[in-house]
Amino acid sequence: MGASVVNALSERLDVWVDRGGQTHHMAFRRGEPGQWADAPSGPSPASTFAPFTTGSQIDITGKVAKARTGTRTRYWADRQIFNKNARFSYEDLLTRARQTAFLVPGLTLTIRDERNPAEPHEESFRYDGGAKDFVDFVATDAGITDTWEIQGKGSYKETVPVLKADGALVSEEVERECVVDIALRWGVGYETEVRSFVNIISTPKGGTHQAGFETGLTKIMRKVIETNARRLKAHGQGRRRAHREGRHHGGADRHRHGPYPRAAVRGSDQGGLGHHARARHRREDRRDGTERYLHQPQARPQAAGKLRAREDRGGDAGAGRGSQAEGDLAA
Repeated sequence: MGASVVNALSERLDVWVDRGGQTHHMAFRRGEPGQWADAPSGPSPASTFAPFTTGSQIDITGKVAKARTGTRTRYWADRQIFNKNARFSYEDLLTRARQTAFLVPGLTLTIRDERNPAEPHEESFRYDGGAKDFVDFVATDAGITDTWEIQGKGSYKETVPVLKADGALVSEEVERECVVDIALRWGVGYETEVRSFVNIISTPKGGTHQAGFETGLTKIMRKVIETNARRLKAHGQGRRRAHREGRHHGGADRHRHGPYPRAAVRGSDQGGLGHHARARHRREDRRDGTERYLHQPQARPQAAGKLRAREDRGGDAGAGRGSQAEGDLAA
């Protein structure tokens, strides 16, 4: 959820922004902007609050170096909404910080727990490898392929509502650019792990971008294995999901020109993406990237051969999986 939701669920929320050599501050009480009369001991939701009546204002509370920028947010959960026993989950915060650090290579995120002032605890996360590091972290079994990283981008046009300066809402055609970043590897196990994101928003329910990924991967694997069937000494018909088993994959779609329209994200929890252009870009990037990798002379026999060997070992076990055998893949 975004800052507006946190603000609505907070008894008090303060924001400080460093920009242009100054620190700017604004405060809210249950979503309403105003000013707090804090004691010298520091900010508190128990302080006296005076809401703005004629207009909002941003206070300048200090000076910083001109090159310094950043935002700090502090909030107190509203006990009129949350029960008195509600507590922050430190492990959930660590998981989210680690995930975001994977998705934004080069970003350092630090979680510091000061609930016990005598023994504060701090952990930092930074991953320069991005999606590749994410897959290596998620995969717990031994790999039978290296971790492949495939990137691509594409542009498309769509008509969206645009709010003008005079308050009018009009439909305009805009051009957007999407960057696709995918990493995947196969392991010795048969469980499939998929993590997909739009910008840094997790989409556990999948969506068109994940469907495009699966379609592109199936198509290129079918093509490459059929082309090299004699070299791989392939025999019979494999299972359609054979290439999915043991696969660990993480991918992120990043939008360069503004966020996705709200209608493109399915559900109030933003758990799935419903944008057909994303499916096309994922399908094409997956197909082009995987095909380039599998057509490298040094990669093709080893990768496809290892997958073929695992398929031979798992044939009997996979035959009884019922609904998983959804069709045939020449393998």
